[in-house]
Amino acid sequence: MKYITKPLLASCVAIGLTTAPALAVIDTTFSPNDVILGFRASAGNGTSTTYMVNLGSATTYRDATSNMLNIANIGTALSSAYDSNWYERTNLWAGFVSATNGQNVDNAGGVASASQTTDYNSTIYVSTRRTNLSNAAGIAGSTRPGSSIALNAQGMGSYINTLGDVFNTNSTSGVYNDSSSLTNSWNTFMGGSNSADFSGNYNVESTFTVGDRGVFEDAGTVEQMWDFYRVAQFGSSGDADAGRGIFQGTFALNSSGDVSFIVGAAAVPEPSTYAMMGIACVAAAFHFFRRKKKTA
Repeated sequence: MKYITKPLLASCVAIGLTTAPALAVIDTTFSPNDVILGFRASAGNGTSTTYMVNLGSATTYRDATSNMLNIANIGTALSSAYDSNWYERTNLWAGFVSATNGQNVDNAGGVASASQTTDYNSTIYVSTRRTNLSNAAGIAGSTRPGSSIALNAQGMGSYINTLGDVFNTNSTSGVYNDSSSLTNSWNTFMGGSNSADFSGNYNVESTFTVGDRGVFEDAGTVEQMWDFYRVAQFGSSGDADAGRGIFQGTFALNSSGDVSFIVGAAAVPEPSTYAMMGIACVAAAFHFFRRKKKTA
């Protein structure tokens, strides 16, 4: 039996690795609390283009207990909109936002407290560029956004959901790619007349840099990283976290356009992956014993 173990195990591992599926959560329709990843160019090619992609509900990332790899691949779209070297451009801006649009996402009532996991009607999510690369994955590497009075959070929530309306009106297959001059586009809110609501306490966007930023956990070599924060605007009396961002994890983007979400724990295969790995092991065992019988 000991002679069977090693070759059979090697076969199972090899086949199992090739069957592990990538996560894909791009949503074709925006709903309250969905996460929008937006891009705009402040100079150079692509200044007339706004690009947005819907990455699904913020609760998916809020409740994540393991790394989520290859959530979406947007490399081809970004190359088309902003050139093939988009990840080297210091004038290309990107960031993540989400808002509940006045709804309690899980239909629970009450006053929001930052310590609660319910996304009440005042909750928003924002990204902040990760600058401290020495911090381990699963620990914030950026300045905590927000303020004790949650400056402009409610107004930001309204703007974010307006972006969602624009997405639903103009998107195709889960992405939106159109003129930056369109009213209420990502470019308008992030870099235009309403940008004050997204700056100062909430620095949602950041640019890319020349050269990569190194290897980041399971995401591998990445071009940019954004820490993702949940902000509950209102809290109970004495709640020190009211209006302040609470770290949820880190979004990472590589030069191929793969988006991943890292919380510091290794990615866990889905149940279907385990099933396929089991089938692979059975097939390998069957092949081995059949071959052994022929030899005998």
